[in-house]
Amino acid sequence: MFKIYVGNLDYKTEREDVERLFQRFGPIEDIALAEDKKTGKRRGFAIVMVRDELRGRLAIESLAGTRLRGRAIVINEAVTKKGKKPASFKELRSGPLGPRAMGITPRRAGSRNPRRTSSRPGRRFGGSGPGEGPTPSGS
Repeated sequence: MFKIYVGNLDYKTEREDVERLFQRFGPIEDIALAEDKKTGKRRGFAIVMVRDELRGRLAIESLAGTRLRGRAIVINEAVTKKGKKPASFKELRSGPLGPRAMGITPRRAGSRNPRRTSSRPGRRFGGSGPGEGPTPSGS
């Protein structure tokens, strides 16, 4: 599946408008018009999916600089953003407002109380057991 990014779309652009633009290059598998999850309003770009990569590249070259609903569209191959991963808790914590301001509460795997025993046998209350720590002088 070859994916084509179509940007700088008017917010009133419909699926049929984009379909009309691409129909001369062969069959279109799907068109996804991006919408904001909260408001449901269009975000100004679409992803057009075609089966034939050659026809997709031809469409990109042919439609560069085309105007749709009075706006010059930006068109190129859609690529996934590599290296983009969800922010970890540590990254969120370092922000100016912290995680609680964003409604995120950390989940702790276990107690961090230093007075409790650790999960390792032979270790209690942070003391040194046999073979651990400094040896007494004079031995």
